[in-house]
Amino acid sequence: MNGKSTKEILLEAGESIILEKGYNHTGIQGVVTAAGVPKGSFYHFFENKEAFAREVLENYMKKAKTVSDAVFNDETRTPLARLQNFFESKITYFGKDHGCKGGCMIGNFAQEMADQSSTFQKILQRAMQHSKNDIATTLEAAQTCKEISQTIDTKAMAEFLFNGWEGALLDMKVEGTVKPLRNYVNMVFGTILIP
Repeated sequence: MNGKSTKEILLEAGESIILEKGYNHTGIQGVVTAAGVPKGSFYHFFENKEAFAREVLENYMKKAKTVSDAVFNDETRTPLARLQNFFESKITYFGKDHGCKGGCMIGNFAQEMADQSSTFQKILQRAMQHSKNDIATTLEAAQTCKEISQTIDTKAMAEFLFNGWEGALLDMKVEGTVKPLRNYVNMVFGTILIP
């Protein structure tokens, strides 16, 4: 199985199916069929569907953090360039790599499960806060470099940028094109975040 453990294969299959169908339309049988493992293997690793989905989400967040940390810690770029590169890399990821389908698992789970499960709500709060903190820290560094206005409330702007991006992702899925993401980046870096 390409050196991957059965658990890793199940988590990858789950991520793909949940991104395509959502949590409520994902069944255990569909996951084990896609993973090519017996149903008993699923229950060896996961108590139930919710426990599995939590781990899929945590795994997705871990991978996303690794990617975002690399972009936000790139000292070869100015803070504002790092922030723009973060969004540009996401346009490539969601558009070219995934054909404008699926969207962001964190945003998808937020829409589907945040008001149904306090467990998911807490995981999503942590994930979203991490992203907002990365953006706010980068904006603070951009202020120090005098790349953006000193009057910007970086925490409020980070929340605005995060929420705007999630909205653009929804529009991308509806339109089937990266145009909403491109419009977002153009507005943020061409109009909103100017010195």
